[in-house]
Amino acid sequence: MFGSREVLLLDRPFKCAGCCCTCHECCQQTLDVAALDPALKIATVRQPLLGGGLAPSLDVMDREGNALASISGPTCCVGGACFDTTFTVWSPEGLPIGKVTKEGARDFGELVQQSLTDADNFVLNFPKDTDKKTKAAMLSSLLLLDYMFFEDEGALACDPVNCACKFKCCDLYCCGCLTPCSCSCGEPAPPPPATGL
Repeated sequence: MFGSREVLLLDRPFKCAGCCCTCHECCQQTLDVAALDPALKIATVRQPLLGGGLAPSLDVMDREGNALASISGPTCCVGGACFDTTFTVWSPEGLPIGKVTKEGARDFGELVQQSLTDADNFVLNFPKDTDKKTKAAMLSSLLLLDYMFFEDEGALACDPVNCACKFKCCDLYCCGCLTPCSCSCGEPAPPPPATGL
């Protein structure tokens, strides 16, 4: 909204998310970008088949399906509360034209915020002369990246009953599938096996 006026309508249809390989259209994350009305479609942001292999990718297309840009992320390891995660924006000609960066925690307060809430800080960089429709598509891409990779169970899970904690370091990425890489501490030992009398 701009003041009290809506300026963009984003539609993200239900898809299988992060739990399986992006080998079919039903698993490809998609976001349609429209100006106020779904009939006034500006762009589509879509995950390619196999999700970009070992580097998460998105294709950004205008309403006719022509390429506006593509976005590729870091190889294999995505996210993490302690370091920046940068996605490079590429022109259709293969030249870098911008960046989307999810900022890691800069201090203990930000680490707690990112570990216990869904609040994240992003920076979106693109050339000043970029047209409005491409800017809208890029901003929408940032939101889709946030939903795909950073809106999850959080980086920290504590179980006070069992005196256990688990901290997610990052997600390992392969062909659209995300696997959390985490450290655990304080988990109770499993009970000893039952013995027969």
